[in-house]
Amino acid sequence: MTGLVESDVSRSARRTPRTRRLRRSFSSRLTMAMALLLLAYGALVGVLGWHVAAEDEQESLQRLSHGLARHIVEHWPEITLTDRDQADRVARDELLSMLMVVNPGIQVYVLDADGRVQAYIGDPGMVQEEQVDLRPVRAFLGGAALPLRGSDPMGSGIPRIFSAAMFPPRAGDSRPPGYLYIVLDGQAREAVAGQLSQRRVWQGTALVAGLGLLVTLAVGAFALRRLTQPLHRLARRMRDYSLHTLHAAEPGRSSSPSAGDEVQAIGAAFDEMTQRIESQAAREQQQAGAHRETMASVAHDLRTPLTALHGHLEALAGKALAEPGQRQRVLAAALAQSDKVRRLSQQLFE
Repeated sequence: MTGLVESDVSRSARRTPRTRRLRRSFSSRLTMAMALLLLAYGALVGVLGWHVAAEDEQESLQRLSHGLARHIVEHWPEITLTDRDQADRVARDELLSMLMVVNPGIQVYVLDADGRVQAYIGDPGMVQEEQVDLRPVRAFLGGAALPLRGSDPMGSGIPRIFSAAMFPPRAGDSRPPGYLYIVLDGQAREAVAGQLSQRRVWQGTALVAGLGLLVTLAVGAFALRRLTQPLHRLARRMRDYSLHTLHAAEPGRSSSPSAGDEVQAIGAAFDEMTQRIESQAAREQQQAGAHRETMASVAHDLRTPLTALHGHLEALAGKALAEPGQRQRVLAAALAQSDKVRRLSQQLFE
């Protein structure tokens, strides 16, 4: 039995270096898990922060430019001119060109009452969607909550923030008034904002996020190391005990577990278990010693009657005892020794 235990211990000792190479410690795995969680959380916060920042920026831009279209309609009435003659078209186109030069990030469109694009400044094929959805425009004019997004006549498929105003009705004109529709975050502004984001915002964000992640990882690794120290000590004690290099803890030194501390509770249970194992091993050794002493005493007690019995039996088997009286005495002595052996054997089994 001892040989089997020693062989198991030696095999476990031989497997220990390889196991350490293949498996990381519990604290390192906790640190890696914490790092992955922090990376995932940082990515989620970054995406949400970018989305919220973009929403806030667009809402701020739309609030700041809320009255832009109304101001243009009120102060430049030539924007409302119809296409009745060449002079009207020239005056309106000059005004649209001036607005585009003042703010290249916007796109200005003149819409009819049904939302169709009537005039704009740009290449002839620039407008891909000539029909603008008027529901966001009416909601904007009705004072709905911002941000509001409408159609992009340039066909990007992305809803754009805008400013809009209705043309005042003209005297003698039976047609319903149209709309001035200004896209505030046009493609030119989007391209410039994208370049700035790639060049500055993302660099600063990555630097701050990286430094924050490193500091958090360092503090978290230190905290995890402090928290897992009792577990490491308990594992080392168990490993030493399995290699027979640690004796059971003394009863006075066994640590009492504090409420809610599972590691100390396991350590106290391990101390109690080792004490019971050592006590049981000591009792077994005492019993084995007592058994050996008993067997030696019984063997010594049996040796004398067995020797005498053997001598009597040899005498009976020989021819030296010719008289019947002598043979009878020897036989009685042999029976007495045999009875003594029987009593000793009964005592042994009892």
